[in-house]
Amino acid sequence: MTIDGIELDYYLSAKDRQRVYDCLTNLSRKGQDATLFFMTHPYFMPIVYVFLSFMCIDWLARILSMVFAGNFVDILEPSALVSHLFGVIFTWYLLDQLWQFTARYWGQGKALRAGREGVNWGNHQLSATPEALTVCLAAHRTVYSWAAFSRLEKTKNMLLLMLTPGSAVAVPRWAFKSEAEEGNFCEFVRSRITGA
Repeated sequence: MTIDGIELDYYLSAKDRQRVYDCLTNLSRKGQDATLFFMTHPYFMPIVYVFLSFMCIDWLARILSMVFAGNFVDILEPSALVSHLFGVIFTWYLLDQLWQFTARYWGQGKALRAGREGVNWGNHQLSATPEALTVCLAAHRTVYSWAAFSRLEKTKNMLLLMLTPGSAVAVPRWAFKSEAEEGNFCEFVRSRITGA
């Protein structure tokens, strides 16, 4: 490593890339207020969705029972009509949200995030110069000016050069031969981001 530039070669697996996405999700939640935190919490909200869906399904069952009983007069009352329409729309919305949540956290989302080797994960060659940061994979090469980065975040296993609250260039900490080498890299990156 020199002050003129830094070269790194490392391998990120699909599982490592998924961990980076999960870490970015947690980092982006830090700035949210309590309401938004609970509304996006992966364990709390499914319980709320299921509970509210049962309430809305109860509304649908009441409408159907009135229809089958031929009690159309009660359904057509303005207050009952609004209440029942709200129940139907709310049920559809919550079930749609529950499906999106399930697809995102148990399969589809993780498969899309992993991508394929050479595009999202695989062998990386990183080059940091005073002018730019370049990341090369088998299928593409990306050049970032230092002005693109907002800050450097350290996690247990990764150094994250933050582009937005939800995206970053991830550099594994095991890519460095020593703590001193990692420290030099962090100091160099911070000086470039500050300068940008």
